[in-house]
Amino acid sequence: MSDHTDIVMPDDAGEHASGLADILHRIPHQWGRWIRVRKGWYPLIIELDQALAAIDPHYEVHQAKEKFGELRFYYAPSDCATNPQAMSDLVTAAEQRSTQICEVCGATGPDVHLNSKDRFYIQTLCMTCAARRDQTASSVDGEPEERKDGEVD
Repeated sequence: MSDHTDIVMPDDAGEHASGLADILHRIPHQWGRWIRVRKGWYPLIIELDQALAAIDPHYEVHQAKEKFGELRFYYAPSDCATNPQAMSDLVTAAEQRSTQICEVCGATGPDVHLNSKDRFYIQTLCMTCAARRDQTASSVDGEPEERKDGEVD
């Protein structure tokens, strides 16, 4: 965690910048220090990071991203991890919780569910954000964004 100049902080990090920076600093330099989740899930991954760090302060994050409308959080425990099963359980629980939290606004409740604009891009959205996405065909909220490394998710 010596070089912090190569992290890619999301433009919309806002009040979550400090917590996201903690996660980004856990990613080894060679992995590329970026996360690929939307603002609605920032509190979820920050809470997960804090819980994992309480068990293993030296664990590494390899990726935090959305795939098929669900959080994917890839990590590696350090050599001194005392309870890797508890870490795995926390990650599994957070990944499952992500399917009940709107990726865009963070809303929870019965109106949050998997939405598909087409068969290739599935999102977890509340009804309001899904409607907004459907009204604006090429909005940032509805289309995969180009990453800074040039790939499209």
